[in-house]
Parts: sequence; structure tokens; C-alpha cells
Amino acid sequence: MTQSTISADRKPSVRKPSNRNNEAGFTLLEAIIATLILLFGLASIFNLMIVAVSSNSLASRASGATTIASREMEALRATAFTALADSPVGVDTLDVQTVGFFRITNVEGVGTFESRWQIQTLTDPNLKYLRVRTEPQGFRARAARAEFTSIRSCTAGTTAGCL
Repeated sequence: MTQSTISADRKPSVRKPSNRNNEAGFTLLEAIIATLILLFGLASIFNLMIVAVSSNSLASRASGATTIASREMEALRATAFTALADSPVGVDTLDVQTVGFFRITNVEGVGTFESRWQIQTLTDPNLKYLRVRTEPQGFRARAARAEFTSIRSCTAGTTAGCL
């Protein structure tokens, strides 16, 4: 036999295909890890949604408090100067419900708000110091509080001539 005959008689070696190639699918471990990553992502998004909803609620209550406090301040400024009675001495009418110096308002879809005001005559009898505070009732009320301050004057020269 010649050299060429031997090589012709041999069969070339062929690699057997492996039982698993690179595109066969996911293993159980890979599926579990992918599921965990998805769950952490969803938990983060859920947390952001909770923060967004609570912030939106707080902003809505703060807007309501600001609107009502502004309305109460404008009502005090529109009242005749001589009709503005001073708050009782020794009582902080902004912290305690005092008859004639508070009002409770219900805003549909937002909540219930409590407005309190304080009126003081300054050393000049033609000047009145006005403060209005409005806050929603319930959880985190102080975070949504609105407070306005103003000084009202009488320019008629005497308190009797003021309207």
C-alpha cells in the first residue's frame, strides 16, 4: 500500500454535536435571577408611585389651605375697620378654637380645613395686625398649613372715622 491509499482509507474525524448548544434556552438559575431582578425593579417603581401619590395629596391639601386662608384674609380686609374686634387677651386664637375667631370649611374631594385668625390693635390705634392660619384636619396637617399676615390701617385720621 502506498501512502495515498492509507490516507484515502481513513475517515476524517468528525466532532460529535454536543447535547447543548449556546441557544438551547435558560437554565432554572438564570430564570430565577431574571425574576429577582424584575421584582426589585417593580418594587422600586411601586415605591416611587407611593411617594408620588402622597406628595400629590399633600400638595392638594396645601393648595386648599392656601386658597381658604387667602379668602379669610380678604374677608378680614373687607370688613369695616371699626368692626374688627381684637382677639381675647391671653388667648392665642391661632392655636385654640375661640368663638368668633375660627371657621371650619369642607372642600369636597380635598378634605376639611380649619381656619383661625388673630386681630390685634397696635400701639397706633389706627393700625390692626391681622393673622390667618388654615390647616387641613388629619394626618400631616402642619405640613400643608398656610398662614398669612397683614397690617390694616385707617387713613381717616381717627378710629371713629374709619370704615
